[in-house]
Amino acid sequence: RVSDWEGNESSEPEESQEPVAKRVLFCILHEWVLLGIILAVIAAYFAPWVGSNSGPLHPGITNLVLIGIVFFVIGLGLDFKKLANAVVNWRAHVTVQLTIYALFPAFMYGIVGCLYSFLPREIFPESLALGMVITGSLPTTFDTSVIFTRAAGGNEAIAVLNGTFSNLAGIFVTPLLLLIQLKSTLSIGAVVSTLIKLAEVCLVPVTIGQITRLVLYKTGLLTEKVALIITKIGVTPKIVLIWLTFTTFCETFVSKISGVSLASVGVCTGLLTAIYIIITLFIIGYLQIFEVSGYPFTRETQVAMLFLGSQKTMTLAIPLIQILYADYSGVGELVLPVIIFHSIESLIGGFLLFPLRHWISKAPQRDELYVMN
Repeated sequence: RVSDWEGNESSEPEESQEPVAKRVLFCILHEWVLLGIILAVIAAYFAPWVGSNSGPLHPGITNLVLIGIVFFVIGLGLDFKKLANAVVNWRAHVTVQLTIYALFPAFMYGIVGCLYSFLPREIFPESLALGMVITGSLPTTFDTSVIFTRAAGGNEAIAVLNGTFSNLAGIFVTPLLLLIQLKSTLSIGAVVSTLIKLAEVCLVPVTIGQITRLVLYKTGLLTEKVALIITKIGVTPKIVLIWLTFTTFCETFVSKISGVSLASVGVCTGLLTAIYIIITLFIIGYLQIFEVSGYPFTRETQVAMLFLGSQKTMTLAIPLIQILYADYSGVGELVLPVIIFHSIESLIGGFLLFPLRHWISKAPQRDELYVMN
């Protein structure tokens, strides 16, 4: 029985006892986009006119074009033949998606609702409260969850399949979840309009990218060299994410929004850190329930499920917020909790890699008997 997440006692040097500096370095190398986002916010603060709606970059047009390119690249890189091999593990998929779109949103909404009712607005403004609810309703990450799962020695096929499905489903599910939770600030018309816009900006480019990949495959042009090029341009979404962050905060700073103080940012960071830790512990808990009930998952699959269930994407968040709250004066404030949560999941997730990898390496021999998990 899998009794804990620490592995067995051993006199051998433990791989989890990696220097702290090495773990931090891993986070920086694999999450360089986080540094880019921080620099983008700083640049937007000092030169907000550059990326504002009336500025020379014309973000109203360029952002939509770049978002379309992002989802085209995602569609071009998806290999559904490989994903098909992981479809049989339906228990893992259902559990992960319920965690992403039921457990996480409900927990976040409950916590935010309770705190918003008694905390003063100077400490917990409406924009951060809305941003936290939006964060809880987002799909899981695609690239980060796969990278972390691979680095920890987890089930990469499970991570890729659920990350892909979650992000495509999120185009429709996330706006509907927000309509249910934030019906006082959203109208059905606004949500329907957002669904149509997201379908145009996200789903259509994904479909075109997938068709392009199919044509390349059928014509024999999808060689190893071409596949390598497709893999390399997979960095495009991260670069565009930095651009979107810059233009979003440019408009916020130009509007001179001052509803968020340093104290409120600190409160938001503390809350999101606590929520991330609680969700992570809850996932570990229900995985152990599966274990003791006689329906266990392998340790590799558990690690993938842990990262998938506890992370939230930024790729869909910014275009979703920009479209859904186009008339909101502090869009940058709505995005801020998403950025903070991404920082938290990257940092804590990076520190979990080595203990999880050690835990997998110490799996009992009987784990090899599991067939579909």
